[in-house]
Amino acid sequence: MVMTLRKKIGFAIPLLNFLLFKKKIPFFIGWMLTARCNKQCKYCSIWDRREAELDTGTIIAVVRQLSRLGTKFISFSGGEPLLRDDIGEIIDCVSHHKMYVKINSNGALFAQKIHRLRKLNEIKLSLDGPEEIQDELRGKGSYREAIAAATDAKRNMIKVSFNTVLSAHNLTCLGFILDIARKFEAKVTFQPATPFLLGGDKVNPVTPLQNDYRRAIAILINTKKMNKHIANSFSGLAYLYRWPYAVRKMHCYGGRFGCRIEVNGALSHCGVYRHKEDSGNLQNCKHSDFKLAFQRLAEIYCNECWCAPDIEINSLISLQPEVLWNSLFSG
Repeated sequence: MVMTLRKKIGFAIPLLNFLLFKKKIPFFIGWMLTARCNKQCKYCSIWDRREAELDTGTIIAVVRQLSRLGTKFISFSGGEPLLRDDIGEIIDCVSHHKMYVKINSNGALFAQKIHRLRKLNEIKLSLDGPEEIQDELRGKGSYREAIAAATDAKRNMIKVSFNTVLSAHNLTCLGFILDIARKFEAKVTFQPATPFLLGGDKVNPVTPLQNDYRRAIAILINTKKMNKHIANSFSGLAYLYRWPYAVRKMHCYGGRFGCRIEVNGALSHCGVYRHKEDSGNLQNCKHSDFKLAFQRLAEIYCNECWCAPDIEINSLISLQPEVLWNSLFSG
């Protein structure tokens, strides 16, 4: 289910409408379906949260609204989205409405759920290094589960991609990770382990030293010239090299060309922006019209972003030529 160049160009029409007529459109949706997780990764605390989830009927109703409003991409995350018993029904609904559907997963449950995931376009699997490092960061058996899921996905014609969190444990493993990506004809998105645990405010114990982190990003920039498996654009990598210091404020696409739906149905710009209480963005799509809630999201300028996909989208809608090329012709 690889997206063709023709379809990519067709998806550019809403982007032109957005740029020319300043028409807000929820083109990209990131959706945190659950905070529940079957892993306790060292750089994350989401698994420790307890949040009420939207029921199946509400999710289906919102998906239908999104289709009418012009959404083309939905990326489901968690927690672990495959923990939801209705994940197959949700994916089928998104696919029925002609939207590209991706899930971010650790892969542990993929084999037992594969019969419900036939219409999935893409699975992005967590890959943080060789078995001993992956299992140290994400729990025993995590590496083999991710590789098995990638193998099953390829066998079932589902696109595979990987996400790597650059931590103090894996900065010397870039070559290994890219070799795995080459084996599966996949791309890897690299992004940093943040100073605080993902989803919380406790200090992250695996945040890399700044000099070591920047050295790794510099290696990725040089490697990308000859390696097609790095998903980040040169522009995106340059931004991450400077992060979190001397980073320019970006006019965020959140609230303009997409947004995030939280576990309880609240809308926010993204999963990174830490000032949600000041944004007027906690409109709950469970109890109100999505279009109205989306229109209420304020435009923001932010220099907090470490999320590589969001950085790429922001660069894309600013029409940076290299990012456009990377998006259209590099996978």
